[in-house]
Amino acid sequence: NYIQENKDFLRILVATKGSERFLLRLNRIFVEYLGNNQEIPKSIKEKPDFFIRGHFLAGGIINTYQAWLSGDLNKPLSEVSQVISDIIENTTLFKDEICL
Repeated sequence: NYIQENKDFLRILVATKGSERFLLRLNRIFVEYLGNNQEIPKSIKEKPDFFIRGHFLAGGIINTYQAWLSGDLNKPLSEVSQVISDIIENTTLFKDEICL
């Protein structure tokens, strides 16, 4: 796991002054990835609120890992990742019938 293997470097990166720019860029990259992901149907990507949902999802994931790196979550990384995975799997954020 990249985060586990590089946690010391990532902890310094997110705690450093100016890390906000890095985290904002990471969020943009994540949202761009969602927009280019071929597994997400075009009909969903064309919904007016697709990118709002994408930013919400990306921000939540990035913030959760940032909290783990900062020591705010007293759980192993594997458990944090599993909870995130469960949330994504059960979300209605990108289900066609839910997107308006």
